[in-house]
Amino acid sequence: ALSVHRSGRVAMSAGADSHVAMWDMIKGRVAHKTKLRLKPELLAFTPSGNAYATVSQARLTITSAETGACVGVFDAPKRVMCLAQAGSDRMAYLGCEGGDVVAFDARAPPTKPALTITGAHPARVKALVAPSDDPDGGVLSGGPGGGPCALVSASSDGVVRLWDLRGAGRFGAAAARGLGVERARDEPVA
Repeated sequence: ALSVHRSGRVAMSAGADSHVAMWDMIKGRVAHKTKLRLKPELLAFTPSGNAYATVSQARLTITSAETGACVGVFDAPKRVMCLAQAGSDRMAYLGCEGGDVVAFDARAPPTKPALTITGAHPARVKALVAPSDDPDGGVLSGGPGGGPCALVSASSDGVVRLWDLRGAGRFGAAAARGLGVERARDEPVA
């Protein structure tokens, strides 16, 4: 796994030996290296670049890039296949192996997802993107937890779906059921 900081001066890589290395891109060498208990399958800087997220199987860990302190640990219901972060550093969207999409808010208890789209796809979710209509201004906020208004998901069977997240906190499950998602449910942020 590889992620480049938005400044372009720092990059992170995760190896099969469970080490996460922070690279100084100007000097071209490792600036810091740490070993994790489990091999990270996914690695990404948060949108601000102040922290980074690692995913190992079904566990999402957010770590401060400056201090190395753990900011949050969240467990998804199934193995995580993809990760998307947008807008603020608070929200992380996970695409799971069973076709579910789960979002976690770093301010909330780790056992309560901010958003759950159960049965978003019949097959595993392979990619998530928070679309932006302004590349300089970032994503449009207004979704759950100050996150994006919309989310695009793609599954391994080739289906791409666009999700409107603006009402997810109040009537998200009802709206999802209206779109044909039978097992949708609402989860409170806190």
